[in-house]
Amino acid sequence: MFLSRTLNSLYAATIDRSKFRETAQRILVFALPFFYWGRERQWWGFVFVAFGLVTRAWGAGYLKKDQSMAAGGPYLFVRHPLYLGSCLLALGLIITLDHWIAAVVLGGVTFLTYYHTIRHEEKNLRARFGTPYVNYCRQVGPLWPKLGGMKKLGRSLEKDGASFSIKQYLKNKEYECLMGVAFVFVILYAGAVR
Repeated sequence: MFLSRTLNSLYAATIDRSKFRETAQRILVFALPFFYWGRERQWWGFVFVAFGLVTRAWGAGYLKKDQSMAAGGPYLFVRHPLYLGSCLLALGLIITLDHWIAAVVLGGVTFLTYYHTIRHEEKNLRARFGTPYVNYCRQVGPLWPKLGGMKKLGRSLEKDGASFSIKQYLKNKEYECLMGVAFVFVILYAGAVR
């Protein structure tokens, strides 16, 4: 409880919450592999990492920050595909490290940061876009798909699958996530028992 209150206070006090989230998670993700140097790895966790990277990349190719409400591609079945991708990345790293402390620490930090981030972001989006965003929230789950969203996704892919923009992906700097994950897995591979 104390840790949760402390993190909540630190998070609420930051001026730029996204920078706090990014900094805290990067420090944790880059430091964790060193604490598990010389241990066996569960490499099947990389499956979740790959899905996380694809989900984040797909979402970044549709997201036009501060310009319009994203509602195409992955946004048809989850409201926050970038955060879903990050959760999958965290799950993949937890599986790969295969230790309960890593699960508690990384899982806890991921849950706390995204729980607060999603609440804060959705409050801002409701204020900014009003009724269209409220209706969107009724149809689409935050991090898990609703059945209606999956049906829309299939129709969207048939109709406008080419709407993904590599230019938007690059503008959103999503390649930084890919490079970070590659770096972490190089550390994990170097420190693994062979």
